[in-house]
Amino acid sequence: MMKRLPFAFIALLAVILIPLQDVRAMTNKPTDLVPSSRVYEEVMYLSEGQFLSSDDANKFLPDAPMTRAHAAMMIGAALELNGKPRWTKFSDVPSSNRASGYIQSAVDAGVISGYADGTFKPNNTLNRGEMAMLFSRLDGNSIPNADRAGKYLMNQGIALGVTPSDFGSKQLMKRGDFAVFLTRTINPTFRLEGVMLAPETMYVKEGTRPALNVRKGPSTKYAVVTTAPAGKRLSVFKKNGQWSFVEVDGKYGFVHSSYLTKTEQSVTESDETPVVPEQPTPPAPQPPAPEQTKPVPPATNNADLAYLATRLVALDPGHGGKDPGAVGYGYAEKTATLAIAKYANEYFKQSPIQTMMTRTDDRFLELWEIGAMANARNASLFVSIHINSAASSSATGLESYSMKASSAGLERARMLSKYMQNRMVEAWPLPNRGVKTANFQVLRDTKMPAVLLEMGFINNKRDNYYIRTASEQKKMGRAVYLGTLDYYYHYEGRKGITSLYDAVGAKPSKRLY
Repeated sequence: MMKRLPFAFIALLAVILIPLQDVRAMTNKPTDLVPSSRVYEEVMYLSEGQFLSSDDANKFLPDAPMTRAHAAMMIGAALELNGKPRWTKFSDVPSSNRASGYIQSAVDAGVISGYADGTFKPNNTLNRGEMAMLFSRLDGNSIPNADRAGKYLMNQGIALGVTPSDFGSKQLMKRGDFAVFLTRTINPTFRLEGVMLAPETMYVKEGTRPALNVRKGPSTKYAVVTTAPAGKRLSVFKKNGQWSFVEVDGKYGFVHSSYLTKTEQSVTESDETPVVPEQPTPPAPQPPAPEQTKPVPPATNNADLAYLATRLVALDPGHGGKDPGAVGYGYAEKTATLAIAKYANEYFKQSPIQTMMTRTDDRFLELWEIGAMANARNASLFVSIHINSAASSSATGLESYSMKASSAGLERARMLSKYMQNRMVEAWPLPNRGVKTANFQVLRDTKMPAVLLEMGFINNKRDNYYIRTASEQKKMGRAVYLGTLDYYYHYEGRKGITSLYDAVGAKPSKRLY
């Protein structure tokens, strides 16, 4: 009589004999999706880079549960990690598991982790909270709390909650939803409100020949959307593994980070912005302002923070698209206003205050459209960001505008303008031209307290230095954020928000009325 083989041996034999699919090599487009599918565009984007993972060689199965093993494989492929099956630190992921290489590589990269009992549970279904923590790490912000990570994804336009106030961290993930959120994390142009990240200026290294390819995605498998010659100045928004997401001449794409440098290159190219004969020079250092004795602020009040969570600030980067605004020394107003607004938006993300941007890229809007957008979202405050210009290059300084106060709403706008002006002159050591009134259309059309800020004169050499320099743009973005906090702290009496100042190394301003 044949002896019965132990069950464990039979199971091991099954693992050896069943062929393992190379799911990363899913080179064919999924056959189970049609263009009308809600996840079609994002899944096809991942398919182009061969980032998809599935138990079926030809079907993605978007409504099936998303397991932890498949999540590790897709993230690992997107980061171009080593996916070769091998030993792992987890007792339930042997080297025979087709996901083992990506799981161990993702752990080594700090993107994913296992459980305290030494297991990974590769076949467990990922929930939305686990997904949020994964993608916050992938986006460069490691948030270990599921609910806070979910809020981060909502604020970044990567995911929606199950309700406006509930991310639904415990709900299980479907594969299609995971693909959508992964695509939005990798490529910000897919995000709900477009690209809202603050850029860093970098340059294509000298010796890059014939030119650096800017691709649709972070892999050489993606098509080239444009090229950037040696010495080209790029706006870099984020990194994805060895690739950087950039903007060049109004086009977004990915370049390999090894070809970039923070140092401006001596190479000049015909498609660059014309060289300024005499670049603005940094101003002489200013003596520090004398310290003022300030009262100890009250402790953080949860009710005040909860109130701010109901506020929506509309940020309006002036001009755009076919309308460059003012131009000075080869630099356009529309470029500066968008950069400053994005920096401001990044600061607001550190608070409960919600934001909207009237534009997140180089596009043209009619003036009436701008007010209509803010009104449609029922914004609480409206801040329009502009750069000044004058016939004389000697004109200099910072000023802010609101409508002439003739009602309670306009009085609130005047006070907002005061606090904005105060923070602007604190950020840049330029002359204070004061708080003024004007009948600008964007102020006239909006139904909430609205201000228009003029941040220096672009045709003044000294002002231009601050206007075009990334580190100074960031300071001005911070000023917009702090001016908003000061308005709520002083004028609306929300004294319990001091933790928001502490988070950015600031204190409430003095009271201005």
